Amino acid sequence: DIQRLLPQVMEFNKTPRRPLAILYPDPVQPRMLAYFPVHDLVQTALTKMGYACDYVTEKRVAMGNLKDYKMLVMPAADYIRDDTYAAVTQFVNNGGVAVVLGTPPLHDEMNRARDAAFFENGNSANTLIDVDGLQARKISQGKGKIYLLTNIAATTKDSTEVQATNVKLTQDFLEKVTQKELP
Repeated sequence: DIQRLLPQVMEFNKTPRRPLAILYPDPVQPRMLAYFPVHDLVQTALTKMGYACDYVTEKRVAMGNLKDYKMLVMPAADYIRDDTYAAVTQFVNNGGVAVVLGTPPLHDEMNRARDAAFFENGNSANTLIDVDGLQARKISQGKGKIYLLTNIAATTKDSTEVQATNVKLTQDFLEKVTQKELP
């Protein structure tokens, strides 16, 4: 049946089912160690908020598949490929919203430093957002926005209480962002 229905399956996969997507990285060793603890916080928080998310791989991002989404959540975004970085900046410049939790994309996949000024300086004044005593930033870029919560502490060795606090912090941040940016 899959072979018979392949055209319908292919069309279904082209259509986003959610207003937001989570970036899923290429398997690069330095990033994988940081990605999954932050991803788990993001996924738990979004599930508690009632969102089910699409995942986009770096390959899909580079192919231009972000145009169908309103928001891209980037957990531990360091070490993304240059073509992914370029596609995300284009997405934001065209009116999309990027939400970075944990590390911003400061390095490429080979651990070479990149000019990440796009994620640090906007075309207007940065706005600080208070999230349970931590400072998050909102940056305007082109027609879009970037929200940064870089001081999130996610490790796999946290106690249950610390992990619950981190999930609440992540959820509070994502609730503030989604209330402003999603219908």
